[in-house]
Amino acid sequence: MNVVTIQVNFALLLYDDYSGAPLRDAGPFCCTGGRVVRPIRKPEGILVFTGLPSRPELTVECHHYRPETLRVDLAALEPGNPLVHLRMKREHKPFFRDCGWIRGKGPPGAEVMVLAREPTLKLQSAERETNGTRLSMQGYVVDRLEGRRYALAGKRPEDFILTGKVSSSTWRTPALLRETPREGEAVYRAYRARCDNDGGFWMPVDPPDAGDTPKHLYCWNGEASRWDSV
Repeated sequence: MNVVTIQVNFALLLYDDYSGAPLRDAGPFCCTGGRVVRPIRKPEGILVFTGLPSRPELTVECHHYRPETLRVDLAALEPGNPLVHLRMKREHKPFFRDCGWIRGKGPPGAEVMVLAREPTLKLQSAERETNGTRLSMQGYVVDRLEGRRYALAGKRPEDFILTGKVSSSTWRTPALLRETPREGEAVYRAYRARCDNDGGFWMPVDPPDAGDTPKHLYCWNGEASRWDSV
């Protein structure tokens, strides 16, 4: 009997960047180098890719979301668990009823970020770990925090995704934050968008933050790996 062996390059799970919810039924369109790629779709929404080069560059498109470019170094993935996470940004459409919107203008094609008007929590302590940072925070929380984007304000904000709850007041993030964040530092809900070619953007935000043009807009500086005020 002939045995067919399939070499898995990596697995991909898509998320809604605003809500942090997995997009398990997204049905994305993927291509690389001008050719369509058809991943194996698992019941839990994970997409398994095979037959790709060692450093593939994928364009991923989903209905109601903006296209994203994903660059993967297969050699750098964890052996036995080559799972990659990709966050998809919403298109400005009435399909989304759980958010409000901010309209603004920034550098053409740039990644931009806005912080909520009021902080969500206050930082109690931050402990660097091997694969991220453990954050203990103070405050009363109604909504689920896991999967959502937050930021420490400071002179230059640092944004991060809370990926795991350790206790009632402690969460983990894979981000390696600066070594000495201050106790009592405000933690804000953070929102991202990508500017169009003319610099315009629509950004999904929590309803209390909707409507006004943002007073403080931050633009991602890829060369310096930091957020700069625009």
